[in-house]
Amino acid sequence: MSVKFVNSSIRMIAGKSMSFGHRTTPGRRIMKGLSASPRALSSISESYACKLHNTFETYRQENYSRELKSRFQKDMKDAIDSDNDGLFTVEEILKVLTNIGARDCLSSEQLRQMFGEISPFEEAERIPVATLNNML
Repeated sequence: MSVKFVNSSIRMIAGKSMSFGHRTTPGRRIMKGLSASPRALSSISESYACKLHNTFETYRQENYSRELKSRFQKDMKDAIDSDNDGLFTVEEILKVLTNIGARDCLSSEQLRQMFGEISPFEEAERIPVATLNNML
């Protein structure tokens, strides 16, 4: 099953399923959050996106419980986009996952597969910061 993405917020809470928008056609749903343009995402990459979000959410709850979520999002964006080019790369995300003790969350192949489905670029090694905005 594929899921279409539209630009708005994704609502995933650790341990709970994602909330979806309305159905478009049988077997297809609109999921809010990861991409600026409608794009299909496989159920496998959808599970990777959920796993990545849950990892960041768990870290936020353990280490930023007294901070606003926006503060956590800003700190994580700054940490992931270390070269300040406005793009997240697979290597940058893996580096942050290693730093927060969650390196075994996703493999580089799993991240590349997810990036390949949501990246607006040919090489699918990088995605704009705004694309993963709601994953944090």
